[in-house]
Amino acid sequence: EIVSDALDQMAKSEGRTVEYSVQPAPAEPVKPVEPPPVPEGEEPELLKLANSLVGVAASATWRDIVSEAGWRAVLLQANPTEKGTYIVDDSGFSIIAALMRGAEADIAYIVPSYQDPNASEKRWHDFYAITESESVRRYRVDALPVMFIEKGVFFLPKSKGRLTRRPQ
Repeated sequence: EIVSDALDQMAKSEGRTVEYSVQPAPAEPVKPVEPPPVPEGEEPELLKLANSLVGVAASATWRDIVSEAGWRAVLLQANPTEKGTYIVDDSGFSIIAALMRGAEADIAYIVPSYQDPNASEKRWHDFYAITESESVRRYRVDALPVMFIEKGVFFLPKSKGRLTRRPQ
């Protein structure tokens, strides 16, 4: 059916009435907008876990929080034979901990261990871009550094994390 003012005028001049209707154009299906992928180290559940470890100085409590969340944690120390890499620290005195999804994980996320509950050590700058704010209680993890793991050796960060902490 044609809808037009010109048709109306032609019909009036000939003394006829014209019936027409307006048909709306078929609506195009709306494609759902997919949210952008969450970058590694910024997964909400992982950040929640990392931030729940803030200020925890007791080894047993710290480890309970990690295991209840379904993660595995190991403490790391600098590898004496290969600069820039880290190995598992069995002594339990390291400030650096790695969170992994399982025993055979390919990547790990680096967090301060219970040995440094305030993330006050200078070496955190190796892993995190750090900003300081009076508004945080101890520190807050905004993104976790990601490290590769190969044959039990933790390699330098794939990506740095972001940490906000109270000025010392």
